[in-house]
Amino acid sequence: MDIMKKLTIKLLTLMLLTFMSSSCTKTLDIDYDNESPLIVVDGEVSNEGIIVHLSRTSNMTDTINIQGFGGATVTVSGSDGYSEQLAFRSDGWYHSPTKAKGKPGVTYTLRIQKGDTVCTAQSTMPDVVPIDSVRFRWMNIINNVNIRMLQIFYTDPQDTVNYYSTCIYRNGKNFKWTHNDDKGWSPFYNFQYIGIMGKEEADDAEKEKADKGTIKDDILYEGDKVVIELRNIDKGAYDYIYTASLNTSSAINPTTNLHGKYCLGYFSAFSLSKVELTYSNK
Repeated sequence: MDIMKKLTIKLLTLMLLTFMSSSCTKTLDIDYDNESPLIVVDGEVSNEGIIVHLSRTSNMTDTINIQGFGGATVTVSGSDGYSEQLAFRSDGWYHSPTKAKGKPGVTYTLRIQKGDTVCTAQSTMPDVVPIDSVRFRWMNIINNVNIRMLQIFYTDPQDTVNYYSTCIYRNGKNFKWTHNDDKGWSPFYNFQYIGIMGKEEADDAEKEKADKGTIKDDILYEGDKVVIELRNIDKGAYDYIYTASLNTSSAINPTTNLHGKYCLGYFSAFSLSKVELTYSNK
């Protein structure tokens, strides 16, 4: 596969990643060839449940519209003896019919078959790392520039190398996400800083909401219902998220843990802890 074909597939993959909460656009003049549709997998096993979403890539000339599909045989099994074929519901979503949940320390295997295409992957679920506390604060960056920061405190286990993905939801929808490992941290206590929004734009957005009823997707408003998830993920999932977030100037696809000629995406067994709160700027 030549460089332009790789670039085509990579661009499509990044646009289809459901955990990406922001995007930017730029006009590019490139040559490309249309490719046969590939299966895009978003597979998750956690202490809250098991879910897999399947979709397909589109050609560069097609309108970007992520559509899931059914008709695949999706099986998840565990090193503890668990094995189950997931049930299709709608729009590409496959769920555990028994509402099974993942267990820390268990290695899970995903197998997907659609016609002659087979995708497989493995991921081991780490231990749950509880969130000890969270705090919002305004941080002065320079002059009169103030940024709303979310500070998440938790105790990182010292006997293993850990990788984290943090997801923030606003009123039930994706809002922000970030990722990190535990290299170079304090041996006793750890925290993350996540930039949320500037104070000036937050004040303008609150005024615009009061005057016109306009709601912006990148602002936290007084009274918003916020859910903060701390996910302890394995290295395979971290490598995928990390490489997917890198500069897209090189024609390199994210490092996937899926095996199969026509498979893109990721499979992650992770443990999560979460905090739910009502947001206030005060």
